[in-house]
Amino acid sequence: VWSAAAHFQLNVTRATITVDDFNDTDFGYNSLPPPGPGPLGVFETAEGTCALTHINDANRLGDSGYSLKIDYNVSVPGQNSGYYTSMMHVVPVAAYNTISFYVKGASGGEVFEVGLQNSVEKKINITHFTTITTNWQKVSLPIALFNTLTSDDINNFSLTFAEGMDPSGTIFIDDVRFEQKGSNAKIDSFNLGSMINILGGMYYVYE
Repeated sequence: VWSAAAHFQLNVTRATITVDDFNDTDFGYNSLPPPGPGPLGVFETAEGTCALTHINDANRLGDSGYSLKIDYNVSVPGQNSGYYTSMMHVVPVAAYNTISFYVKGASGGEVFEVGLQNSVEKKINITHFTTITTNWQKVSLPIALFNTLTSDDINNFSLTFAEGMDPSGTIFIDDVRFEQKGSNAKIDSFNLGSMINILGGMYYVYE
């Protein structure tokens, strides 16, 4: 028997899922609920480095708990590195239409790419949406922007640093979540310097 209360509870349950709040005692895994959690770590090329530190000092988000500090150095040409967190069970896009997280930089102006992956990976440069400052801000990216994902599930979230974007720096992140939000999505910021929009499509004129 359908009831308004049951329907409301279902919507609330699906409104958000926390991938990682970095408060777990086992810092090698994220905060996904059963059958998670999944592992997290770094990836590095031969001369690119990335180091993760769980912090609970003045740089953390809020007055308690932990945040994640990410130090990166990709100053050698052609190098990259980054942070990833894996979902041991896939996250259905049908239930969540937004990936969000809090971020701030040690100096401001840090640049990186946000990635989502299933059988393929799509990355979007953070500068298309915001400028990193030394204050915490919430970044919310519609999953629709990651339009090359080939199915309706996601098994990996990443942040990539590359020499051509930003050679070295430090950022802090917290509260990585999938959310169900309104349907508004940015189509183009015109910051790509090409005839391709954020969604990966071309734009034209007609006369």
